[in-house]
Amino acid sequence: MRILNTKNPNDVVKIYPWFIPAEKLTRMDIAAQLYDRLETRPEDTLVLVAIERNITRSILVAHVSDKKKKRVWLWQANSEPGFKYSKLMFDALKSWMIGRGAKEIWTGTDRNARVLSRRWGFEPLRNGNLRLRVR
Repeated sequence: MRILNTKNPNDVVKIYPWFIPAEKLTRMDIAAQLYDRLETRPEDTLVLVAIERNITRSILVAHVSDKKKKRVWLWQANSEPGFKYSKLMFDALKSWMIGRGAKEIWTGTDRNARVLSRRWGFEPLRNGNLRLRVR
């Protein structure tokens, strides 16, 4: 298993099928926004891709908040069933964010709120987002 941190905007097309559309964002919207972020703010964007036998097994996409630099948004996370390296990828996210001086991970998903709360310690907020404070 290899976990790659890509900064190449052209790699967005390779992980396009892994994007999880949201209520107001299609996969194409997500791809276009990620491509733009990787072109204009690669140092504030994390794209982890887990590959085994040349097959993508998981992705994780996060970025430093545009408004509050002490906050990182977990934007996309998707793994195939039975993926065993989620903790390794989440630890890489935490190391990356700490390296940028961020102290919190936020995500706007309610799709997997219980899983994120139970597995990683995210707390639900009144506005529907989830937050994890990292020390």
